[in-house]
Amino acid sequence: MDKKTITKHKLLIYLCTIFNFEVFIGPILVFFYTKYMGLSFSQYFFIDGLIFVLLALFEIPSGYIADKFGRKKVLLISQVFIWISMLVRILIPSFIGALIFAIMYALSLAMSSGNVNALIFELFSKNNCVNELEKTYAKSYSISLISTILFVSLSSILFQYNMILPLIFDMLFLFINFIANIFLLKDNLNYKPVKKENLQKSFNKNEILNVTPIFIITSLWFVITRVSFSYYQPIFENFNVEKYYGFVFALFNVFCAVSSYIYSKSKNKLSYKSIILLLSSFIGVSFIGMSFNNIIVIIFMIFFQQVLRGIYPTFSNIIKNLYINPTTKFRVTYLSYASFISAIFSGLMLALSSLLLKYFSLLNSIKILSISLFLILLVTIIIHNILIRKNIIKLYN
Repeated sequence: MDKKTITKHKLLIYLCTIFNFEVFIGPILVFFYTKYMGLSFSQYFFIDGLIFVLLALFEIPSGYIADKFGRKKVLLISQVFIWISMLVRILIPSFIGALIFAIMYALSLAMSSGNVNALIFELFSKNNCVNELEKTYAKSYSISLISTILFVSLSSILFQYNMILPLIFDMLFLFINFIANIFLLKDNLNYKPVKKENLQKSFNKNEILNVTPIFIITSLWFVITRVSFSYYQPIFENFNVEKYYGFVFALFNVFCAVSSYIYSKSKNKLSYKSIILLLSSFIGVSFIGMSFNNIIVIIFMIFFQQVLRGIYPTFSNIIKNLYINPTTKFRVTYLSYASFISAIFSGLMLALSSLLLKYFSLLNSIKILSISLFLILLVTIIIHNILIRKNIIKLYN
C-alpha cells in the first residue's frame, strides 16, 4: 500500500477529530433538553438511557450488515440519517420529539459505529503501522486543542443568542465529516462482503470469550466518563455556579488535549496490562470523588477525569482491535459487539440515574452509581487477568 493512502487516512483522522461530532451541543446538552425541548432532568436521563438501550438492540445486526454490504456505504447512509434525526430535534421541541430523535439517532449511530475504526485499523495493521496509528490517534486529540476550546466557548455564546444555533453548527460539522469520508476513506484492502454461510465458521465461543473481558473493561471506561459527563451540568446548577460552566468546560479540553499529547510521546514506557490497571483505577476514583459535597473537590475530580479522557479513547481503539483475530472477516461485527456492551451498560446506568434522582439527592445518586460501576470494573479486571495468566485468552500482536 502506497504512503499516499496512509497519509490520506491520517488526514481523515485529524479532520474527524477537529470537526468533532456534537462538539457544539455537548457542553450545553442538558440545557438544550431542559430549556429548549422542555424536558425535566428525569426525562433527560430517560431519553439518554433509551438511546443506549436502542443502540444495544441495533448494534450487532448493523455491524453484520456493514460487514456484508460494505462498511463505507453503510457509514455514509447512517450519517445522512443522523443529520435528519438532528433536524427532528430542532423542529419538534418536546418529549415526543425527543423520543422520535432517540429512535432515529440510535439506529443511525449503530449503523456507523466501528466502520471507520475497523477500516483504518486493518489498513494500518496490514502495513505494519499499528504503532503509527496509535500515535496518530493520540496526536489528533492534542491538535484539536485550539479548535475545541474555540468551539466550546462559542457554543455557550451561540446558545444564549439562539438555542438551536449550536445544533446547526454540529449539523454543518457532520456534513464536513460526510464529505471527508467520501473522498478520503478507502474500503478495506482485500475486503469482500461475507456470505451468510461463513458466519458460523468465523464466530466461535473461543473468539467471543477472547474479546469479551477487554470489551467490558473498555466499555466501562466509556460508561463511567459518559455518565459522569451527564452529571457535570446538574452539579454546577446544584452548587449555583452554572455561569462558570462554559469557561471550566473549555479548560476541561485543555487538560484532555495536553494529556493526549503526552501519552503519544510516552505510551511505549508502559505495558498494556499496566495501562489497563492504571486507567481503570483512576477513572473509577474520579467518578467516586464527584460524590463529595464540595465543589472544589468535584471540579478537581472532573479535571482529573479529563486527563484520563485524553488517553483512554486512543488506547481503547487499539487494544480492542488487538484482541480480535486478525484473520476474521467480521471486524466491524466484533466492534459492534463492543459497542453493544457499552450501550447496555450506558442505558442501564442512565436509566438507574433517572430512577435514583427520584428518591435520592444528586450527590447520593452519583455515589451509588460510581461505587457500583467501580466494583463491576474491578471484578472484570480480575477475571481478565486470570484468563490471560491461564492462556485462555490472548492478545494478538
